[in-house]
Amino acid sequence: MINDLAMDRRCPTANGGQSVRQKHGQQSLVCHTRPRVSTLLTVSERNLVSAAGFERYRTIHRDSVHAVFDDFRNDRADAAIVSVASVSAACRSHLSELALGFPGRPVLGLVLEADGEEVLTRTLQLGRDGVEIVVDVRQPSGWNRLRAALGSPRMMESFRVHVLTRIHGEVGGMKRSLSRFFDLIFDPTVHRTKQIADDLGVRRSAFHSRFHRASLPSARRFLDFARLVRVAFIGQEPALTASDVANRVHASSPQSLHRSVRCLTGLSFRELRYRYDGMAMLDRFVCELVTPNVEQLKSFDPRPSLGRSR
Repeated sequence: MINDLAMDRRCPTANGGQSVRQKHGQQSLVCHTRPRVSTLLTVSERNLVSAAGFERYRTIHRDSVHAVFDDFRNDRADAAIVSVASVSAACRSHLSELALGFPGRPVLGLVLEADGEEVLTRTLQLGRDGVEIVVDVRQPSGWNRLRAALGSPRMMESFRVHVLTRIHGEVGGMKRSLSRFFDLIFDPTVHRTKQIADDLGVRRSAFHSRFHRASLPSARRFLDFARLVRVAFIGQEPALTASDVANRVHASSPQSLHRSVRCLTGLSFRELRYRYDGMAMLDRFVCELVTPNVEQLKSFDPRPSLGRSR
């Protein structure tokens, strides 16, 4: 069951009840940037948690730890909230798998429907199960802490910002169109160089020719290596299988992903996952494709001069 943006007057919101559609004109514009939070809460806790996240995060309410685990595994959620009142002894082993299996995705404990000694006992249990942050929202300040803990951008988007900062720092000044090119190759929705050429307003043949004439690696190689950085970053989550990672990067199959990894690095997917995390693969991307070509990249424009583009 999905309860997004449920409102409850007992819990303060950031904008006095103004609707997303009223403020932004289009709800999807806000939903795209807010973290998705899978929850395991009691029925009465759900509305309060959803209301607290108004315009900060989106809630996906689940009835079991297994369902929350599936949300993480299938990239439907960026974080999770579990309340001390909803976690039974039977599901504690699964909660440990959730907290430890996806280290890049926070799992927050929530104290609301619990009192006295029960709070301390259950909070300590959450800690033993790998839940490092427990928020007590029985006081108003607790809701602010909850919102702050879940107010960061989505995990992959955060890493993408770091990637672009690193590349800009390596090259120094670059043309706006080249900056856009690097932004696009690390965009999870971009899978083909045609998409990049279309975004830049360039015929595909002219686009590829620009890289060749500048004695740069091909646009395809830049895109494939950027995808490899994403593979290494996503592969940091130990609970994800090769099939899960292949799905995340839109590979047709785990075998296809393995062939791509082997072609670019000489390693199997398992070997790559063992040797490289996202940062290490970013280092390799920079060392192989950016650093040796810094001088060309400083003056390179992936678009032909005006009049030769479409």
